[in-house]
Amino acid sequence: MAQSSAWRRPPPTWVMQIAVSWGSGRGFQADEMLPAIPSGGPAGRAQGGPEAPTVSARGRRGSRKTTNGRALSCSDAMNPSMSSRRPRWAPILVLVALAAAAIVAVPSVREPVLRTAGWALVVNEPVAPADIIVVSLDSEGAGALEAADLVQSGVATRVAVFTDPPTGEDHEFIRRGLPYEDAGARLIRQLRSLGVTDIVQIPRTEAETEAGTEGEAQVLPPWCDHHQFRSIVFVTARDHSRRVRRVLDRVMKGHWTRVTVRPARYSSFDPDRWWESRGGVRTEVVELQKLVLEIVLHPISF
Repeated sequence: MAQSSAWRRPPPTWVMQIAVSWGSGRGFQADEMLPAIPSGGPAGRAQGGPEAPTVSARGRRGSRKTTNGRALSCSDAMNPSMSSRRPRWAPILVLVALAAAAIVAVPSVREPVLRTAGWALVVNEPVAPADIIVVSLDSEGAGALEAADLVQSGVATRVAVFTDPPTGEDHEFIRRGLPYEDAGARLIRQLRSLGVTDIVQIPRTEAETEAGTEGEAQVLPPWCDHHQFRSIVFVTARDHSRRVRRVLDRVMKGHWTRVTVRPARYSSFDPDRWWESRGGVRTEVVELQKLVLEIVLHPISF
């Protein structure tokens, strides 16, 4: 009878702590340092209970130690925020990868897509007679050939070339008295060898020269206003033409000069076969990035 009455006594404090912890849904944490369960001996038998093995926090069910030293309970393991989740964008990446694989593997799908990407960089506008032809320095020899053909076809008789002020190592060549020919001087020499005699220059500062396409576009509106040109044909590299069109639409807004962009047909970039050479791939990737950046920064270019 004494033994049965001992089992009807209220449970010890540590049992109540475990019950409250599990009932709250947070589990029992190892750092709470529960008192050791009484084991055999006088103290254990004094409470009237049988001998019980000592249970440590490491062996307690429902407690799992994590890398940060905190005990992870079973309720934490069931929490979705604690478990690993599959990224929501994973299906999108799979679809993109499958589409890219299909484009690369199937020639009938690949070539039209790549050709469309190449022509996305090129603008094709009808050319009409103009007051002057302006050649971008980036077009190099291909621009000189295109401008000479336009002169021979009667589009205009005068050609303008941007100046190319010396920068960086150019000054050292000049200081040493060595033969030096900048991009503008080389373009003028090529035009004259092609039979173009009426050539003028558009002045630029060193900062505008370093700005590249943007620098040429910034000096064009005041120069056209000063000379009262009503229309010009702007010759540029084929892979630059779409981006140049957008830049000129933006900077010429509010000016009465009509600008036609003419891509140089002799440019090395071929929109129909650009993926067949490393140079073509590099040009496509770089110019497409620049075009996308131009669209993002200036969604409305006119």
